[in-house]
Amino acid sequence: MIFFTAVQAWCIPVNPSPSPSPSASPKLLPHQRPIPMEMQLPNANWQRIRGVVVRPVDGKLWYARTNGLMPLNSIVSIQRQGAKVNGGKVIEAARDGIFLEPWASDSIQAGDDVIIEAVAPPPP
Repeated sequence: MIFFTAVQAWCIPVNPSPSPSPSASPKLLPHQRPIPMEMQLPNANWQRIRGVVVRPVDGKLWYARTNGLMPLNSIVSIQRQGAKVNGGKVIEAARDGIFLEPWASDSIQAGDDVIIEAVAPPPP
């Protein structure tokens, strides 16, 4: 099952070891804000943030405990015993948990692992 048909430009690294200097930033349109270095992928800081599905909440949403902040609107994969079973989107987030909306609510259960796949861009 394929969830993405295109990768947005903000998540493709231009330089494998980006420099913090402003000259290394890509050209932005007037309404865009630069993507902070800590939000660019691949990034070891995001790869270490994981979660575990705890329970369903209000129909289509699920609550998961996390070991760090997963940004709003980020895309996550939901895995069971190392195999991807679902995907979803972070709807609400705090430092120790998220509410997520899975793509298919019938293939998620308590105990499933949650891993960030794509960090959402900051709002305009």
